[in-house]
Amino acid sequence: MNKKFVFRSHYYPKALLEHPWLIVFYYLFVLLYYPRYLIFIFEFSRHIKNQRSKKILEIGFGEGLHLILFALRYRKNTFYGYDVREENRLFVDRFCALFRLKNVHLLNDSDFRALSADSFEFVYMVGVLQYVENDMEILLKIKNLLKPNGKLLLYQPVRYKRYLNLLHNFIESYEHYEKEVNIKRLYSEFDLLQLLKSAGYTIDSCKKYAIKIYSISHEIFLVFYIPFVKDHRVAIKLISSFGILGLTPILLILNLIDRMIKVGDNNTVMTIATLSPVNELI
Repeated sequence: MNKKFVFRSHYYPKALLEHPWLIVFYYLFVLLYYPRYLIFIFEFSRHIKNQRSKKILEIGFGEGLHLILFALRYRKNTFYGYDVREENRLFVDRFCALFRLKNVHLLNDSDFRALSADSFEFVYMVGVLQYVENDMEILLKIKNLLKPNGKLLLYQPVRYKRYLNLLHNFIESYEHYEKEVNIKRLYSEFDLLQLLKSAGYTIDSCKKYAIKIYSISHEIFLVFYIPFVKDHRVAIKLISSFGILGLTPILLILNLIDRMIKVGDNNTVMTIATLSPVNELI
């Protein structure tokens, strides 16, 4: 793909920086077309709905979807967010100021390293671990930050199975997030669970998501979505937008079917882990 037809990922347009509330439309978009966000929101809410005055940490908050929604919904809890990208911290900080969210604290690298032990009841990561330089190091850091009964909620891609090779090759002709940030590793479900156990966690549950039907529907969606975002040619953007709108009912039906079918290969797991008892580590 000719570089002049490619936009850089993850930058914030001037209009968005001047009017942070516009990000709400993006939030609605990803909740509609990326069901994993809703899955995690429901799962997280199930654990926190009866909790009060808890400290919760998100690692890798990106554009702030989960961090902001949870902070708005659960105002009696205090949320901390850590992200290595300064532009993410600056944007989410502007959004929090706009909505006067006093229960959100954003952390840079120094702040994160300075956190004291036994600080949080919950720590969560959504599709982040594969980008971390040293996964064992971050898991050990989280273990140190969790209170004795604290939980780590990890929504993580596994397997990375692609079903439509022709579409996959087209998607890969564009620069996209995973290529730009240089994904560090691909996990299998077994490897991920073994990593957590080696870091000193006990697996409370591991639910499977993104079965074959969902994965295929998502590949079809990306064929239109990535050119719409990455290609500045008006004709390509128009074709892509019509493709997304036209396929929306089909994609939603496939996503619903995926939630009803519990057999077959899965590309994602939702893992809830707690600290292993000391006698299990000896």
